[in-house]
Amino acid sequence: ALHLRSLTCVGSIGSPSPDTPACEYDSNTTTLLSITRSEYELVWTGAKGVTFQLQICAVSESDPPDPLPDEACVTKAVSVAS
Repeated sequence: ALHLRSLTCVGSIGSPSPDTPACEYDSNTTTLLSITRSEYELVWTGAKGVTFQLQICAVSESDPPDPLPDEACVTKAVSVAS
């Protein structure tokens, strides 16, 4: 019931210019001195008056750790108004 409506990747002056919607994160586009921000717009089409957990993790796509370390993820509770 949660759908991705859009994805935008935002670099800054002198930092990588990520591709949209792919948002490249590799040694050619990202350095230790720059931060690229990804913005997601999600749309809820399920029932109202519910709460669900949304977990977001930031890891290397080509070499993700297994298991994911706790510091790589953040979990937030989202409440849908009734």
